[in-house]
Amino acid sequence: MYFVPFYLEDQNGEPGKLRQIMVLQDGLDLPLDTYVFLENYCINKNCDCRKVMINAISKSNQKILGTFTYGWEKLGYYTKWLYGDKELAIELKGPALELGGIQSEYAEILLGKFKGLVEDDKYRGRLKKHYHLFKKRLEEIKDEDLCLCGSSKQWKNCCARLCEMIDPFAKGKCNVEGESILGRNEPCHCGSGKKYKKCCSSKDEELNDPLKNISQFPVEECLISGDWEETGLATIIVIRKHQGTGQFSFVSFLVDVFCLGLKNAMASVGVNEDTVVDFISMHPQNFTEIGYDECRGIVLGAINYAKDLGFEPHDDWEKVKEFIEANKSYETKHKFGKNGEPFYIEGPDDDVEKIMQILEKQP
Repeated sequence: MYFVPFYLEDQNGEPGKLRQIMVLQDGLDLPLDTYVFLENYCINKNCDCRKVMINAISKSNQKILGTFTYGWEKLGYYTKWLYGDKELAIELKGPALELGGIQSEYAEILLGKFKGLVEDDKYRGRLKKHYHLFKKRLEEIKDEDLCLCGSSKQWKNCCARLCEMIDPFAKGKCNVEGESILGRNEPCHCGSGKKYKKCCSSKDEELNDPLKNISQFPVEECLISGDWEETGLATIIVIRKHQGTGQFSFVSFLVDVFCLGLKNAMASVGVNEDTVVDFISMHPQNFTEIGYDECRGIVLGAINYAKDLGFEPHDDWEKVKEFIEANKSYETKHKFGKNGEPFYIEGPDDDVEKIMQILEKQP
């Protein structure tokens, strides 16, 4: 999911100023300042996540001090939406710190303030109203309209490009499980008169698994966040270029090299160069270029180090592992852990109790 700020409109229908949802002033646990809670909503037309992402912003210096997620529906809605994954549904519903969002030393305190806000029925109602208003605009937007993110660009030249990279795994799926509706011996849906298995079956399978043969395309570039060796958390982006079409596919890994291995992964298939550039620019980190072999060594080495400790990689690893040819051997010059030992840094969505139980079993 990709979120953009919620904008009001002025009398002429043009994007107006950002909505300042709530102002807090407190000189006790927070520096004396005005704190703005800015709403962001999902730009994916096919997504009905029914949640908001909140940026807590200091009005004095305009810095984001915390990023939160919150869904107002009952837990059962998100569990069903996530195909029965109740643990992930709890994280999605929140209120909680947004994984991968910008956080500061005041993030937890501001999250506590936000939790107090969402106890108010009127405030929750306002969030729901804004969500549906935003989705309505999204349904009605035309290519030539100004983008909903508030830029001066047309929709087709702005966030429409980013929509191309949202949830590529959903493309071509026939039902929730991603199984084909047609039997293999039934007439093909294309009208050729051939049996499905001898006609479009392989093409449909490729749509349902767009990364199946992704390693056939040459690697264009590999990037890594500049401070990963100090922080222990690496954002790694691998970009492949499709021969003949000029399109690109890329994968982004969030890797904990100190302890947990692969914490998150997402991929986008068959997008243009501008979409790749936009995706990279979304990240607050500075990136440096690394070689493909070194990149593989860091990702695979961290995953195997974490497995030895008892931690499995993120669920999406199975979807994206072909991107870096996980079935092939690798070498790495990097050491994992901190000073030779696992070093756990708590993340906003970690099951801390479970992680500590696993670490306590280490010799």
